Amino acid sequence: MYRKIVCLIVFSLLLAAASPAFCATARQLVEKGQTYLKFHRYKAAVKAFSQAIQKDRHFVAAYLNRAIAWYNLKEYDLAISDFTRAIKANPELFEAYLGRAASRFAQGNYRQAIADYEYILKKEPHHPDANNQLAWLLAVCPDPKYRNGKRAVKLAERAVASEASAHYLDTLAAAYAEAGRFRDAERTQKSVIFLLMKHDQTRGLDRYVKRLTYYQKKRPWRVKHVARKPDEASSPAAARVEEKQPSKKAAAAASSEEKPAAAAAKGASPAEKTGGEAAEAKTADRSAKKAPPAADTGKKAAAPPPAAENAAEKQTAAKAAAAPAAVSGKQARTVAYPYTIQVGSYRDPMKSMRIALHFRKKGDAAFTSPAYLKSGLWHRIFMGFYATLAEARKAAAVLKKRRFRQYDVFKKPWTLQLGIFKTREGARAMERIMYKLGMVPYQIKDLYATSDYRMLLGAFETRQEAARIAAMLRKKNIDSRIVQR
Repeated sequence: MYRKIVCLIVFSLLLAAASPAFCATARQLVEKGQTYLKFHRYKAAVKAFSQAIQKDRHFVAAYLNRAIAWYNLKEYDLAISDFTRAIKANPELFEAYLGRAASRFAQGNYRQAIADYEYILKKEPHHPDANNQLAWLLAVCPDPKYRNGKRAVKLAERAVASEASAHYLDTLAAAYAEAGRFRDAERTQKSVIFLLMKHDQTRGLDRYVKRLTYYQKKRPWRVKHVARKPDEASSPAAARVEEKQPSKKAAAAASSEEKPAAAAAKGASPAEKTGGEAAEAKTADRSAKKAPPAADTGKKAAAPPPAAENAAEKQTAAKAAAAPAAVSGKQARTVAYPYTIQVGSYRDPMKSMRIALHFRKKGDAAFTSPAYLKSGLWHRIFMGFYATLAEARKAAAVLKKRRFRQYDVFKKPWTLQLGIFKTREGARAMERIMYKLGMVPYQIKDLYATSDYRMLLGAFETRQEAARIAAMLRKKNIDSRIVQR
């Protein structure tokens, strides 16, 4: 009898402890699932969130995060179902509305997606993400019935007014293009690109450059959907969505052509990723802060890989990267390289660039340098970086044996620094931007404090010469800094 009483007491104590442990276990499972989201293990994340829901069927965060995982797996119906459950549990959870709208957009249910955005804006007219995502839909929707450039500009400008991030500016550029304001679209998209590069968030940068080329050709941007099944509100829509860049907060890298899809592709809420990101300029997650504590979406994961470049661009980038690699070996001996050799000068920047890249293909450290002369703007071709006059003359003698027509040694200690990059990928992205302007920059390992790569343009005798070219670049929305080589 005594043993039975003891057993009953122990059993009751276990039951008393079970309830708090029950909830704690559900929260731990959600945290585990968020870790899986961060590393793109979406199936494992779904399993963890499902286990959390079994533990606590009223845990809103589990439904919200599982919806994000379903979204990344392109299971949009399941994502919509879980977002809807989260909304029923918390009707003021705007992040769930944003996620559901993103999923509907990915499916091609444009009317329903717009309805979700409109609901948020009715409650909170200046909600940045809702303004941004709806502007993106109205600007790039494949179905012309839902496009509205004028309203897209108004919404995107409202989002940018709250935060001038690359994420929001990218949307504004698309809206300008849809409204026929291509000059504004081009200017804004350039700001996006250089804002991303400034923060070394270059993964997926090619997408932004591609959009820029569209605007320069006076073409608006469109997302691409592949039909999957008919929708009552719209034309057949998408099983696959061309991906756009990460949320405005993550600004690094990469992205989806369709802003709603960007969210899930990163292991974070579609609400955070929907819109013209890049990239990528801030790391603080404002939208997550606004969401109710129960609906924690977890940290963002890395952006999806950038879209493939065409073969010609790849070849050019590979050739251009060869010469700078050889330069860094010299730099180990000294910091300053004021001497260089001029091997040509042309009025046509594209011709100058082609010749410089031809030399690079042969292994020479060639680059171009714009220069204002009495007769106008010329584009000089220089070769090599030398610490002393003797080294430069010795290199010029080699060029003479190679039958170069011109090989004049100059002391050009000043240059323009276009940026400092932690990876070659970032530096090459900047190179491609400059190629479009007919200029060939060069890379030098930064040995002052880090092992980063400095992207430099030109070689100038005086600081005043460099300042004049810097002013020319500013007109093209390119920031640079005058430094010594």
